[in-house]
Amino acid sequence: MSKVKDKNEKLKQDLFAGAKQKEENFSIQSLKSSNSHIRESAALMDKYVNQFQLVSQELSSGTQALEGIDSVYQTNQHKLQQGKMFLKELHRRNQKNKLMVYGSFFFFIFVVIFIFLRRLFFRDLYKWQWFSSATTTFDTLPNNAEFILSGQNQQNQFFISDGSL
Repeated sequence: MSKVKDKNEKLKQDLFAGAKQKEENFSIQSLKSSNSHIRESAALMDKYVNQFQLVSQELSSGTQALEGIDSVYQTNQHKLQQGKMFLKELHRRNQKNKLMVYGSFFFFIFVVIFIFLRRLFFRDLYKWQWFSSATTTFDTLPNNAEFILSGQNQQNQFFISDGSL
């Protein structure tokens, strides 16, 4: 059994001695691969940082463009509000003018209807005024004026109308 033990120990030593060498080689290789992975990672990170910078520049230029568009919209909104106020004022004036036109038209129609009805139904409405003024004129004439105006006394007519006698 001692031979078996010796043999097992020898195998263990060989096995572990190779493992030690393999471990050292593996450690060196793993360090080299780790270094290459780190370099690749750093390169990728640099690439992504550059991409982020480009995206940041594009975003800032896009933001400036949007701010310019916003200022144009603000200006247009202000002009639209002014236009809205002018439109309200114009609408109010239009309503007032429409009222005046309709009022004038209906007043004109009322006057035309009044004149038409007066001429049609009330022809002699003002005739009594003419008659009364005429009688008033005759009342102020002398007593023999009616006789003279009738033309029966031609001689006396000259004396009165002449005014000399």
